Amino acid sequence: MLASAHPLESRLANWTSTQASLKATLLRRQFGVAAPVIRSMELLTVAHGESVRPSALGRGAGVHEDILRGTDTEITWEDIYVGDEMQNPADFHGEMEQRMGLNW
Repeated sequence: MLASAHPLESRLANWTSTQASLKATLLRRQFGVAAPVIRSMELLTVAHGESVRPSALGRGAGVHEDILRGTDTEITWEDIYVGDEMQNPADFHGEMEQRMGLNW
């Protein structure tokens, strides 16, 4: 929990979860009970597909997840600075050997 002097700060910290629940409620009202369930299953499928992709082929841009969440027209700080700019690029074969447990 955020201990803030201003009430707006705690509200901004919960902004994404509030928006996600609002969108789920709107989907439920417009398309029925199954629509939010289907959307969450699609998001899980997309997240699993991005986790399988090797980093040597490029970091998953998350385009599919952005489209499902409705944020594909926004550019955020995390879209540009992902945090691994100073690291050496991953070796494809080394990464696959590590994932498969073949790095003796």
